[in-house]
Amino acid sequence: MTANRLVRQAVLVEGTGARENQLTEYLALVNEDGTPIVGVTFEDVPTGADVVLTGYVTGAWSAVSAADTVNGAIAKLANFRVGSNILLTGYSAGAWSAVAATDNVNEAIAKVANFRVGSNIVLTGYSIGVVALAALAAGDTVNAAFAKLEKRIADLEAA
Repeated sequence: MTANRLVRQAVLVEGTGARENQLTEYLALVNEDGTPIVGVTFEDVPTGADVVLTGYVTGAWSAVSAADTVNGAIAKLANFRVGSNILLTGYSAGAWSAVAATDNVNEAIAKVANFRVGSNIVLTGYSIGVVALAALAAGDTVNAAFAKLEKRIADLEAA
């Protein structure tokens, strides 16, 4: 720009004009070299349907910030993944435990990968109970409950 020019930002709004008690300033639109811009109308201001993403490059997914340009924001969101295309890069199965709200996808799946249902629960370490008439308790493991029940059945069969 030419030296000694005051640069201001203006907001153009449609209206009926200034009131008597409002100060007005004339505004000249010029290029960086000082050449006047002529023929500019409100219709020339691009809207969402008109914006061209010149220079757009896809980026890695990350959160969008208020300082991002339109290209920057779209680049960050372009690789956002949803259920059907999430990659489990670096995944390894872990021991079963509850999933926390702060777990990432890999951590959550690792925690539930070893969860067992009836068809694949193994009674490792099981042996028949030794205490006669032992009642089941809410805190019993599956092995302890089966051991108590099997002991009762065995005692009834022997009687």
